Amino acid sequence: MIYVKTPGNDPARHLATEYYFATEQVLKDTVFVLWSTSPTLVVGKFQNTLEEINEQYVKEHGLHVVRRLSGGGTMYMDEGGWQFAFINSGASRHIDFAQYVTPVITALKGMGANAYMSGRNDLLLDGKKFSGNSQFKVGSGGGREVTVHHGTLLYNTDLSRVAAATNVDPYKITSKSIKSVRERVTNIADHLENPPSHQRFGELLVAALMHHKTVEYHLSERENARIEEIAETIFRNKERLYGKNPPCTFKNVGRFEGGKVEAHLNVKGGVISSCRLAGDFFGGEVELIEQGLAGCPYTPEAVLACLESLPEGLVYKVSTRQLAELICAQGG
Repeated sequence: MIYVKTPGNDPARHLATEYYFATEQVLKDTVFVLWSTSPTLVVGKFQNTLEEINEQYVKEHGLHVVRRLSGGGTMYMDEGGWQFAFINSGASRHIDFAQYVTPVITALKGMGANAYMSGRNDLLLDGKKFSGNSQFKVGSGGGREVTVHHGTLLYNTDLSRVAAATNVDPYKITSKSIKSVRERVTNIADHLENPPSHQRFGELLVAALMHHKTVEYHLSERENARIEEIAETIFRNKERLYGKNPPCTFKNVGRFEGGKVEAHLNVKGGVISSCRLAGDFFGGEVELIEQGLAGCPYTPEAVLACLESLPEGLVYKVSTRQLAELICAQGG
């Protein structure tokens, strides 16, 4: 495994570094990246940004807002936390969280924190979440599939901001039988007998994951310039961050093992003219679903047949039949 050190606290640049090693500088060995940032909200690929963030709070407190290339929900991070990524060439096409979070769990247990995985993508300590994880996959251009798995680690984060900066879906509160987001999250430092400093914790994590044999990759001036270009064109792109939501006839919302899925549908004359999927789910080429449904008769049978003609697993842990039933929940 190769460690890439990413200095600074600009989240757009850090995400651009991950993207660079996934698409342009694809190494044979797994790349590990660890970074920290100033207060930031990172929204999932398929989320509606304005629905997920407390815009007034974000402006008043000068938070960064960026959109990552993977699905899942909105994540808050600041200088008290860490963000990590594994970039793995030649990995499976299917989403697999356990493969990448297990080494992190092992490293934390070695420090005295009894961490474990729960649900689809969370890591917990004493029943409280300290890490959310997500993945996306890209083709490297050389015929290889590349997996980017990234996650957050709340170490000594200002947890009061986690709830204040986001618009939390009330369903997430009631479904988990908790009173608030603050009740659900925790910092790793609170579970260590003698917690090291923020910086020292990062060093210990890297050493444990690299088995104390760190192989570090040093970015050249040319690579730094290219990463900055990616940050500017992709991760600081306001149109990509906020998107354009076309008017729709109606919106159907479903909650599944794989997460929340919203189907924004435009139906004219009994035919789907446009469809957009949003939510905190994980998925691959979801645009294949959106494009495939355009022009499809708006009937349960036709929608199911259309979805069955597409590649499997485009929405993680949401079956084709579940998706068809969601889309046809009104008017079918």
